[in-house]
Amino acid sequence: MEKNLEILNSDIKDVVDVPAAKAEKKYPRARLVKIVTNEEQLSAERIKYAVAEKQISAYAYIKHDKDFDNISGTFKKPHWHIVLKLKTNVDISLIAGWFGLEVNFVEVAKGKLAFFQCLEYLTHESQKEQEKGKHLYSDDEVISNIEFREMLTDYQLNKLDKKNLTPKERWRVKVMDGLKIKDIPGDAYKIDFVQLDSCRMKYIKEYAP
Repeated sequence: MEKNLEILNSDIKDVVDVPAAKAEKKYPRARLVKIVTNEEQLSAERIKYAVAEKQISAYAYIKHDKDFDNISGTFKKPHWHIVLKLKTNVDISLIAGWFGLEVNFVEVAKGKLAFFQCLEYLTHESQKEQEKGKHLYSDDEVISNIEFREMLTDYQLNKLDKKNLTPKERWRVKVMDGLKIKDIPGDAYKIDFVQLDSCRMKYIKEYAP
């Protein structure tokens, strides 16, 4: 009996002394993410393959190959900006796997308007980015499965529904009310032509008699 107890105690000691298995790292789950990575790490073909994933409800991406670094005085390496909206919350490590990237390249986008803000950044068209002197990319360079410009215009017009409008915003509102592009002062048009053209097209399509 005593011998059996010694064996039992020995077994228990062995179990206690075995270090606990390292817990598997847990990653956040999200329905909206953005990815930024150099062209060297991710090909256009791989992106096309990845965005075909059934769990993705909306995507938009662009290659930034004209970004200038004012500090170094040289152009930045071509890189991708990708925005993904998913049907349900998905582990970001799984999303990274679709693109063959490390998890740290996938960032959770937070905020009620985060999706539209991410879309707006693709072209650098916001006043904030343009004031920084960033290159303005064309809509034609954005690849997506959504009505990219229409959704973005709706978002931008909703932002204008405020009392304190900037000069740019006032011209946009006037265009949405029917003002023709030729009636906008040249300087005002040049610094905001992307938005003004979009407002004009929306007015013609949806509001014009």
